[in-house]
Amino acid sequence: MSDCRSALSAIRNNLLTVHRSKYAVETRLLIYLLERELDTRIVLIWIPSHIGIAGNELADGLAKEAAQKPPDMNIKVPIEDLMAVAREETWLATQASIKRDYTYKGIFYFPKFYDEKARKPWFSRINAERYFVTLINRIRANHYNLGSSLFRKNYVDSQRCECGYECEDLRHVLLQCHKYDDLRIKLDEDLRAASYLAEIDVYRMIKNRNWNLLYLIFKFLKGTGKII
Repeated sequence: MSDCRSALSAIRNNLLTVHRSKYAVETRLLIYLLERELDTRIVLIWIPSHIGIAGNELADGLAKEAAQKPPDMNIKVPIEDLMAVAREETWLATQASIKRDYTYKGIFYFPKFYDEKARKPWFSRINAERYFVTLINRIRANHYNLGSSLFRKNYVDSQRCECGYECEDLRHVLLQCHKYDDLRIKLDEDLRAASYLAEIDVYRMIKNRNWNLLYLIFKFLKGTGKII
């Protein structure tokens, strides 16, 4: 019995590759020899905690004691462990680069959405069509196909909306532009049906991961016919 699930999984895994730890292979061999010599079956069991189990407490004590000693150069480090170190160093270097770049780009995105602890993209656990992911990413970065953003990037000469309003931004399209009044009525009905009665704040919805509400916003924006 052990509380180290990864070690037990490595021992159970019968796949033999160059990335396998030699110690996992040796452990499997020892188990095989013991079962053959003793005519018995050895079962590996994962437990949440090893408190109260003498063998595990002894192993834990020995591990802590060994950690205080100088490195044993005779221990063969598995390639997987070295790759894990390389991945971690690469990750930390990337985060440091992002933080440096924040001083001159990503100024909108960084304080609102940057999560240093996130190891996967925000959309890794949701099932959504590609344009939904693309649109949310554009909104998070504050770079989208509306007048205010295009004007800021010098793609157009004016940020004025076709309806005549001085600034075509996301808030104007969602809450004000008369060109989309019919769509806005339907959006209001859908939001009320979802028990959302507050003022629309897309950035807060994204921050709070309110995907169901954001999908209603997405349907509205898609219905405008604009590739935002």
